[in-house]
Amino acid sequence: MAITYFPFDTGQGANITEEQWNKMAQQWVETGIIQRYLNELDVYADSSGMQVKVKSGSSWIKGHYFESDAEEILSIGQSDAINPRIDRVIVRMDRGLNLIELAVLQGTPSVSPIPPVMTQNTSRWEISLAFVSVPAGAVTISSNNITDDRTFIAQLSLIPRLNASESGESYPIGVTQSSVDLSVSGYPESYGLVVNMKMGSHRFTQWFFSHGNTTGQGGTQTKGAWFRHWYNNIGWTAWQEVNTKRTEAGTASINISNNNVGSAIITFNKAFAQAPSVMVVPTETVGGKAWNVYKITTTTTSATIYFISNDSTAVTGTLPFSFIVVER
Repeated sequence: MAITYFPFDTGQGANITEEQWNKMAQQWVETGIIQRYLNELDVYADSSGMQVKVKSGSSWIKGHYFESDAEEILSIGQSDAINPRIDRVIVRMDRGLNLIELAVLQGTPSVSPIPPVMTQNTSRWEISLAFVSVPAGAVTISSNNITDDRTFIAQLSLIPRLNASESGESYPIGVTQSSVDLSVSGYPESYGLVVNMKMGSHRFTQWFFSHGNTTGQGGTQTKGAWFRHWYNNIGWTAWQEVNTKRTEAGTASINISNNNVGSAIITFNKAFAQAPSVMVVPTETVGGKAWNVYKITTTTTSATIYFISNDSTAVTGTLPFSFIVVER
């Protein structure tokens, strides 16, 4: 067993190697594009020929830092005369060459092309910035040929309160949070916490967690969680509540002996904090007559269900029923 420590300017901790530094740096942040710095290595094309342009930005790759402080132009190979292909714009880290660079992986022409596979091993690690669709016979690359494929490093940061009607495009990439109070509107409750998980215009989920206050300003609130999604072509979906209520369901039966009434007791698998709601449906008839539930009494551990037939004629038989128990 060995104890290792670094970096220091003298002593054992001063003899730090690239491998040690890399191992340490990987604990700071994951691999990906650094958001909200310069122009986030955004890839675009402007129909200026067989080329794409990569805006300024930076990234972490397996403990190594990369930054490009100016726009770079990357050439796209000549198109195939018959079939389209998909190229991939990447950042490549090569440990053997001590190099990090922007590059283009050229795909294979095909009737149904797929993006080229990136190399990700101990010697070389590549991360994707964008897909470039290269049509058959193309002589220029336009904006419609670019598909963003960046993965941003997740960062949890506070953002200002926003009304729920605010466009999803107003939110930054990454994981952000904000609070909700009476100064904003459109949320399931008046007070709560909003957590935004956004990877792009089509990958954005927003969560709302109610504070569940029962006293004070704002009045009674429901304890719970809701979520919704943003799509830049249709906007926000409706809020969907997460069902966290405990439920039980099952079937049982009672024996009716020369009577037109009967009762049965069901015992819950686990006690509830308060008497739950119980719903019961008879699933068959007895003596050719329909039966109804006319009363249910509940405790935290059981429920008693009372049945009565639709006429006063006494019958004998077994009455099966289904039940659902829902936490209040």
